[in-house]
Amino acid sequence: MIAYLPMGTDGLVDTSVLEKLSREIDVTGSQTAKFVQRFITLWPARRDAIRATMAGRDRQRAIEAALSLKTTAEMLGAMPLYELSQSIEQSIRAGDWDGAQQRMDEVEELGPRTNAVLADWAGGRL
Repeated sequence: MIAYLPMGTDGLVDTSVLEKLSREIDVTGSQTAKFVQRFITLWPARRDAIRATMAGRDRQRAIEAALSLKTTAEMLGAMPLYELSQSIEQSIRAGDWDGAQQRMDEVEELGPRTNAVLADWAGGRL
C-alpha cells in the first residue's frame, strides 16, 4: 500500500491522524471515536450514493458523493480510500465513467477493511 503510513495499520489508516484529531477536539478520544463510528455506520449509504449517481450518470451528484467520501477519509487518515475517492472524482470530471467504475470496485473492496481498522482504533475509546 502506501509506504509512509505507520506500521501496524496494514497501510489502510494512518492512526497518527486520528490521534492528532483526538488531541485537537477532546482529550479522551471519545468524540473522535464517535466520529469514526459515524463514518462506519454511514459507509453503506456513502458507497451506495456513489454507485447510484454513477449508474445514473448524474455528474454533479456523483462528484458530490465522491467528495463526501474523499473528505471524510482524509480527516480519518484513511489515505488509500481518500486516494481512490479522489481518482473517482477526477474520472467523473473527465467523463471517464468506466475509469470511475473501476476505482469504485476497488473502493468497495477497500471500504470494509478500512472500517475494520477504524473500528479497532475506536473500540477502546468509546
